Amino acid sequence: MTPTRLWVACLAVVVLASSCDERTAIERGEALFRSPDASPSPTNTISCRTCHAPAAVPANQILSGGSLAGVVGRPSFWGGRVRDLREAVNDCLRFFMRHPSAEGLSMDDERGLDLLAYLESLAAGPSDVVPFTVPLDVVDIASGDAVRGRALFDAGCHVCHGAPSTGDQRLVPQAAVIPDETIAEHGVELGRAFTVGKVRHAQFFGIGGDMPPFSFEVLPDDQLADILAYLGY
Repeated sequence: MTPTRLWVACLAVVVLASSCDERTAIERGEALFRSPDASPSPTNTISCRTCHAPAAVPANQILSGGSLAGVVGRPSFWGGRVRDLREAVNDCLRFFMRHPSAEGLSMDDERGLDLLAYLESLAAGPSDVVPFTVPLDVVDIASGDAVRGRALFDAGCHVCHGAPSTGDQRLVPQAAVIPDETIAEHGVELGRAFTVGKVRHAQFFGIGGDMPPFSFEVLPDDQLADILAYLGY
């Protein structure tokens, strides 16, 4: 039995043993999905919903994690790099939501089982590996269109970073005020390269921070080029 199927089996046992109906578990799981309380870190401000949609991604949003429709039935996650759903969830909790435990949510954790119940309830989606291409090497890209870039920035960057140059309304207090703080630290040319690296690699490859990566599939190079133009790079 695969780890994901074992987790699903544990959910059924716990639900039956506790005499709780599945609707209650689903409701608790949805609340957890939408709350930063999924991680016990007092400095975490994001939720699963910050990066993932429970169904189709709205047209006015660019989400680094994309849609979770049908996620329980997928054979692997992170573009095929992880084969266990619980491990994939815990990667998000540790890397981006500051969960202090290396284990994260365990199979006998009621909160983890509630979250699984909610994920199981989502509409059917892709049953195969969902493409998620993160480049090993980050290279510069051609200049884009600043007008298009404004809408793309609002769709994918504003939620965490807030307004350009001020950070107003940003969800993540520790997120950089862009592009000003990046340019002040690295200069314009290196600041542009650093920004591309953050978008593509997030905290991986030694860059640091809590930012999730934006794959080619959710943010193609031409759209990233437009965002860079809007930011003045």
